[in-house]
Amino acid sequence: MRDQLGWSLAQAGALTTANGLGYLAGALASAAVARRLTVAVTFRLGMAATAATLAATAASHNDAVLLAARAAAGLAGALDE
Repeated sequence: MRDQLGWSLAQAGALTTANGLGYLAGALASAAVARRLTVAVTFRLGMAATAATLAATAASHNDAVLLAARAAAGLAGALDE
């Protein structure tokens, strides 16, 4: 993917790091969110948010937008695990 999109190693690494940090934040928050909203609602919200943030990733070439979208995708992905 890095080669196809013409990203440098630093850009690709930053996106991977943003996704990982978002996932870590989501994993830390998921138990509290599930207690508040129920597991089923948390899962559904996580799935919908993951789809939306991945669509945002595909819609932009701006580095700041991509970093934010990948962090949000990581966070949402942790909620639907």
